[in-house]
Amino acid sequence: MSDKYISEDEFWDDWGVIQTSDGGMFDFEDVKDQPLEHVWTIVDTGAYEDENWYAMPGFHIVNKLGYIMTRREWNSDTPDAIYFRHEDEDDGERQVFIYQYRDASNYKAGGMLLLYGASRDVEEDLIRECCDADGCFVAEQVGVPALCDQLFTFGGGPTNDDHAFHEFQCLRPATTEEIASLPLWGGLRDLTRRFLRTEGQWDCSLSPNCF
Repeated sequence: MSDKYISEDEFWDDWGVIQTSDGGMFDFEDVKDQPLEHVWTIVDTGAYEDENWYAMPGFHIVNKLGYIMTRREWNSDTPDAIYFRHEDEDDGERQVFIYQYRDASNYKAGGMLLLYGASRDVEEDLIRECCDADGCFVAEQVGVPALCDQLFTFGGGPTNDDHAFHEFQCLRPATTEEIASLPLWGGLRDLTRRFLRTEGQWDCSLSPNCF
């Protein structure tokens, strides 16, 4: 990637960014037959010291998050663009990450994390794409608080019904009541990156319920 970038503001204001109807990124099948000069690949560098997301002209594979298009054509001299600049500052926006633990007997424990940071309407899809079927993920691998202890209180500890996976349910803006009652857990971008770093490869041995 180049050291020279189109700024985030210039890219969004001047290039005519085109996303899916719900504000997300396109899949390869959506853009493979589109004019190449209008297609960009959104990438995450994968580096802890650089948490920005970049738009690279054309098709790329390494660290790909998805694709967008622009009304304006790029050419061979067009640099990469900053698609989303990571800001450590709390911008006042609040989201909630909702998940649950369900054992083999269908007993459930629910959880909710209050996150800071504005959403680009792609984070939920990115998180879900990293999960196994039915939104399953290993909480310990991404540093999300495990919920199984809530069931242990009633069952006297782990049983043969327990397993390593939690279920991601949704990501949405927090309500006024949730903002007032929930402790601030962390940032939306940070949590999304934790899921992306798994590359969808979940290590059940990280869970104490892995027998």
